[in-house]
Amino acid sequence: MHFIGLLAFAVLGISTIHYQFELPKDARQKLIADAQALQVGESIHVVKARLGAPQVDRHLVKKKRQVIARELRYYLRRVDPNLANLKDEYVSFLFDADNKLYEKKFHAIERPK
Repeated sequence: MHFIGLLAFAVLGISTIHYQFELPKDARQKLIADAQALQVGESIHVVKARLGAPQVDRHLVKKKRQVIARELRYYLRRVDPNLANLKDEYVSFLFDADNKLYEKKFHAIERPK
């Protein structure tokens, strides 16, 4: 590609993102709506029952292997499953040591108001 073409991509923010994983539009909307309906204090079992199995389920531990939290992550779109990417779209749920939801985050997702 010529320099001017590359400059246009950089200046105008034009990008060609190829997602290796992408939920269909109706499934995306349902996941977002279901995630928004979940409340702080819900158990991990309630979240999994409502949303199904997550793509990521990991324990967050201290140095002495003490579990301090757990994260479930549900991807709507993912560039590469082997790499972290700022363009990935997902909902993340954080649970305390008792497996109670204390935070949910929508990463790079436009949500309806």
